[in-house]
Amino acid sequence: MSILVKNTTVITQNKNRELLKNTDVLVENNTISKIGNVSEKADHTIDGKNRILMPGLINAHTHTAASILRGFGDDMNLEEWLEKSIWPAEAKLTPKYTYWASLLSMAEMIKTGTTCFNDMYFYADSIAKATKEAGMRAILGEVLFDFFKEETKQQELNKAKKAIDSIIAMNDLRTRAAISPHAIYSCAPELLVAGKKIAVKNNTIFHIHVSETKKEVDDCVKKHKLRPIEYLENLGVLGENVVFAHACYLSKNEIDIVKKHEAKIAHCPTSNMKLATGGVIDWP
Repeated sequence: MSILVKNTTVITQNKNRELLKNTDVLVENNTISKIGNVSEKADHTIDGKNRILMPGLINAHTHTAASILRGFGDDMNLEEWLEKSIWPAEAKLTPKYTYWASLLSMAEMIKTGTTCFNDMYFYADSIAKATKEAGMRAILGEVLFDFFKEETKQQELNKAKKAIDSIIAMNDLRTRAAISPHAIYSCAPELLVAGKKIAVKNNTIFHIHVSETKKEVDDCVKKHKLRPIEYLENLGVLGENVVFAHACYLSKNEIDIVKKHEAKIAHCPTSNMKLATGGVIDWP
């Protein structure tokens, strides 16, 4: 199949951030084959006059199916919101609910220009099914919690491996699996280390919430005598395949550690405003 967009304005992402006006773009078999003055015919032609054509946006941290919980637990801090509102509601989720809620979120993302997302949630295989049907790109991780219970750790790791195998079996080039432990306050160090090994073995992302609230940082310092990024470095789980979500309360030393290991940070300003986390990363 081929698609031709005629006479549009192209916002590039090359080094010079060039703006190409009155330009045609031809897509053949899911690949951009020509940019410029295109004379070929296509199966579908779109008039791009007075429109912008640009690379799709990427949402670097999502809980896709949580769209059906929108409005739950307003005016709460993170800990109260999770424990009293969100986690009890999520305990009632099923694969079916997760699938339909994910499609709702994907419709919203597509409508606003997002074409790829990095997700951490329950029933990753159901979200993968929805992703394939929506035609989006995604990195999907089964969210992991063990709450420091040894008997739960292996169950969570088995869930992660099952989700990875299920996503690989789909053979969808647009969808990749990830390892997504929830946070340092909900996952024992053994789970984090084992999860990192699985991520490295499968050449995929290790995606975790970190330093979202001041309480998380204070509790970590009290328990480990280290700040969260320092604690994770001490465990040996940092690396270029790591994505930290939120990271509202990083010290300058932690920023240097993130840089040293070439880890990535996904900022979440809307979420942080909803929960009034109150922190802004201390850039030097």
